[in-house]
Amino acid sequence: MTLATTRSAVISIGLAAALAVVAALSLAITSSQTGAGVIPTFTVNTTADTGALGCQDAPGDCTLREAITAANLANPATIEFDIAGCPPACTITPTASLPDIVVNNVVIDGTTQQAPDGTPLIVISGASVANGHGLSVGPFGVGGDGVTVRTLEVRDFPGRGIFVGGNAQNVSILNNVVMGSGSEGIDMRGQDSEVAGNTVEGSARSGIYLDSLASNVAVHDNTLTGNSQSGVSSFDPVFNITDNLVEGNDTGIVTNGGSGTIARNVVSNNLRTGIRPYGESVVEDNTVTGNGRAGIALDGPGPHEVRDNTVTGNGDLAPEVGDQSGVKTQALNSTVVGNTITGNASDGVYIDAHFAVIGGTGADANTITDNGRAGVFVVEAVITPAAVPAGGEEDDALSA
Repeated sequence: MTLATTRSAVISIGLAAALAVVAALSLAITSSQTGAGVIPTFTVNTTADTGALGCQDAPGDCTLREAITAANLANPATIEFDIAGCPPACTITPTASLPDIVVNNVVIDGTTQQAPDGTPLIVISGASVANGHGLSVGPFGVGGDGVTVRTLEVRDFPGRGIFVGGNAQNVSILNNVVMGSGSEGIDMRGQDSEVAGNTVEGSARSGIYLDSLASNVAVHDNTLTGNSQSGVSSFDPVFNITDNLVEGNDTGIVTNGGSGTIARNVVSNNLRTGIRPYGESVVEDNTVTGNGRAGIALDGPGPHEVRDNTVTGNGDLAPEVGDQSGVKTQALNSTVVGNTITGNASDGVYIDAHFAVIGGTGADANTITDNGRAGVFVVEAVITPAAVPAGGEEDDALSA
């Protein structure tokens, strides 16, 4: 055999081997789609963090990194977990950021390996990651529609715990535990999406952050504690924040414009204000207690409607009288009706705005008792005939 012939044979053998590897990976991604409409499933069975070819039909390990890579190629796909030794919890510790999810309709399903009470057993730890997010869905406007991330513990990443990019739609972030993030716990920028049932604690910024790119995101049934900024901070133009426990953060719930509903939340023992909507809001049926500044502080153009809330024991840490009140309004067109406002450090209701309606008859009457100063205090410079401090039982006469 000549030298040229030998070289040709070696090249042919190398090319054949490479094609065999590609074919094997292709088979792993597509073989479970032989039935019409069947979505491929990649089962993570190790806590290792290798990035070599894996998740194939042949026996072998499938890491989370490999499963996300395979899901991006399969589109759509489901990632499940079957790691030996869980319970107790199995911890996956990436040494670098995991791949972004850049396709649609991927489900990362931690319910396939969870405790009997629903607590996540799959822990993704960022302790060895120098920078980056825990899980990233649809960054830079690429993919992410219909993605679900559920029942995982994501902790100690230097960036966000879970990040959802701005063009993603119908994303569901459900029943996760997100702890110790170096930025926001959950940063949602998608539309028509849901952030529900999560526990988010110890974030360096807000627990749940809705960017201005977000729209119509439902934030409900979450527990938000010990976050260094707000429990929930929303720039969403159409927000719906309901049924959350928001406790022990710097501030409870903050909306920065937009319009929507803040309802049935328990907002307690936050360092500063309990609920602070700016823009247009209905604040209804919340329990707001023990916050360091005003229980509810209204701002912006309004209108705001504050109805049927229990607002008690707020304002003990505030340096200014207005911030020591149960309800403080500096917003145009505020209506405060049907509330129980008791035991706050200064005024029950503090009004520093035009066109405020306080109380009424029947169900619209407020109960305002045992506050540290006035039941309703109106700043004289801005009182208008439209302000009606009526209804309910007050501590003192109207003050000005």
